[in-house]
Amino acid sequence: MPGSKVTDDGYVRGYYFKIPKDASDRRLTQININGGDYHVFGIRLGDSVEQAAEKLKQRGYKRTKSMEDIYREGIHRTRFQKELVIIDLQTEMNSQIIKGISVLTDYP
Repeated sequence: MPGSKVTDDGYVRGYYFKIPKDASDRRLTQININGGDYHVFGIRLGDSVEQAAEKLKQRGYKRTKSMEDIYREGIHRTRFQKELVIIDLQTEMNSQIIKGISVLTDYP
């Protein structure tokens, strides 16, 4: 995307965008965790979506209704949101084991 920048260490990928679009500085707007010993609120790769949902509910996140089940490229995505922060849990089809975690912003 024009104006974007990506950093990647093989385990975590970060996306930086200009927000608003005419801003001079880029801001980190999305983080994807695909490996390594990283976690979000204690949620790690290999945990179940059910365990993660409980941890997120305790922190005030709610499962989104409009994008509850997203299937893309054989991956099932379950999203939770609190204000402008979205946590997206990725699993393989017919599995509840988390294979990827994304944290992103929902800027208007």
